[in-house]
Amino acid sequence: MIHRGGRRVSKGLYWSVVDGTVVEMNEGAVLPGGRKVLYIRRVPGGAYVVIPAIVMLVVITLPLTSTMGYLIAWFAPLVIVAAGVIFVCGKLVFYAFRSAAEGWEPLKAYFTGSRKKRK
Repeated sequence: MIHRGGRRVSKGLYWSVVDGTVVEMNEGAVLPGGRKVLYIRRVPGGAYVVIPAIVMLVVITLPLTSTMGYLIAWFAPLVIVAAGVIFVCGKLVFYAFRSAAEGWEPLKAYFTGSRKKRK
């Protein structure tokens, strides 16, 4: 919480934003300074939570970043080649169906076999 100087506060440690000093206050004490001095209440065990959390993030993310970089380096060329193959195959199928269906007339049949002669 943010408090201003000259206010009555509860017991705890207060950090002055203006000059960087830390003031320990007893129950019901008044913060030093005028209304222009801002104080932030420090949580007593805050460092025991924040520092291990930062260390854990660094320890967890460093191996993940190198692993992800390795995977991207391997799979990016494969994805590019696969996209090219899919594109070319799609074009081939499109042109094959278009040329096959261009002169298609479903009611006509053109049999080219030879006719047997009648005697």
